[in-house]
Amino acid sequence: MSIWYWTRPALSHWRRLYVPAGAVINGWGNSLYDSPHRWTGVVLFVCGLLLAMRGRHAWEGFGQEWRAPADIRCWFKRTFRAPDRMIRWLHGTGQSDYTSRWECIKFWVWGLVAVRCWMHPLTVADKVIAEPGRLSDHGADAATMLALAILYPLFTRWIEPKQNQLQRLAARAYRAMASRTLSNFTAFGGAAVMLYTLLAWIDRDTVKALPALTVTIGIATVVATHKMWSRYRKLCTQAHRDIQALVRALEHPGGDGPLANQSAILAAWDAVDRDLRTRADTGYIFGTRLVPKAVTDVIGEAVEKAGKGTSGHQEAREKALVDLRIIQDFCADHLDSVA
Repeated sequence: MSIWYWTRPALSHWRRLYVPAGAVINGWGNSLYDSPHRWTGVVLFVCGLLLAMRGRHAWEGFGQEWRAPADIRCWFKRTFRAPDRMIRWLHGTGQSDYTSRWECIKFWVWGLVAVRCWMHPLTVADKVIAEPGRLSDHGADAATMLALAILYPLFTRWIEPKQNQLQRLAARAYRAMASRTLSNFTAFGGAAVMLYTLLAWIDRDTVKALPALTVTIGIATVVATHKMWSRYRKLCTQAHRDIQALVRALEHPGGDGPLANQSAILAAWDAVDRDLRTRADTGYIFGTRLVPKAVTDVIGEAVEKAGKGTSGHQEAREKALVDLRIIQDFCADHLDSVA
């Protein structure tokens, strides 16, 4: 057996090296931009970008038979519905064309702001280390980080789509929890820099206490974030249990009479209603509800109609069961009975 037999796979796939080589050349050109060799860096940057784009076709179909990438792709499609949104954006089809494009823009801006929130504390830390004496600039950077920590979760709530909210529960919850986590750590960075600025302004000697204070704030941030995610899993577990009880009450009413059935259904709905209106990421009023208020109100009307047996109660019962099962399936992905 010749050596060409063993080297055939490498020869057939060597174009895949274009992508990493292009990325390296692109980064090299970017690093030269602020040097005397600026135009050389521009040429390298463009060439690296073109080389990477040239090699992307060689990676098409790579890993199609791998189970983990396939599961990840399915999760992204189900959670964020990005392909459908991008198709509507590119082709401009459907009667909700403007809405789809506006939502796409908002989600891109949300992602860019998330990257900014993640990178800003690292950039400020480099500035503090390089120029520790510029207290006014450091104070402004700390105020910026604290403002981002407060406003970013509110911005996340603002970008949420107003259509098909029930089908977008998973993506909505992930965005709320991710934004709150990022907000916590941005607030930690802002608090640390603000402490440094205040201590240095009062007395340079007091800056020696900053490491201990920073570590304390960091530990408190990690603990608070861990408790937030535990709260989220506990809420999902409780909502799943209460929804299961309500579904059973709707599907199999007891034989003690209509009044007893109505009382059982409404009592079960009261527990579910409290769960759905509870803030998932924090217990305060500025948190994000587990389920949007409009969706909860619609389900509540259907359950009350089904429980009281008024006109159209069968259709209302079926509608309520469908919606409740969607919420229950969403909660089932985050069960934690020991949280």
